Amino acid sequence: EGAPNVNGYTTMTKEEAEMVAFRVYLEDVDECTYTPRLDNCTQYQNTQCENRHATFACVCKPGYSPSLGSSSAFSSGCSDTNECATGTHNCLSSQMCMNIDGSFICVAIPPTTTPTTTPTTTPTTTPTT
Repeated sequence: EGAPNVNGYTTMTKEEAEMVAFRVYLEDVDECTYTPRLDNCTQYQNTQCENRHATFACVCKPGYSPSLGSSSAFSSGCSDTNECATGTHNCLSSQMCMNIDGSFICVAIPPTTTPTTTPTTTPTTTPTT
């Protein structure tokens, strides 16, 4: 197969390209791990390649969903999913959910303390005889 050119892309003869396409279809070559890469998922933000028979798909990484106004990762990449806002976190009721890029963390809520008052006592006097 061809060698990488100046831009890092591999140039192939027509016959080499046809052979790769034939192998992809018959053998289900994993386009996501094949060298040279046969997928283009790296150009979409927060996506990863998912191998499918004789093809591939760019899908959102865990913790991400298609960007607003888009139904797939192919159009404009993926944005952070706010698990705290969507309620898809697994924090306990004694924890607070905090969204972070691509995930979330559960933070313990400090116990609330109520101010206590000290009872006042009046001094007692004992009569002297």
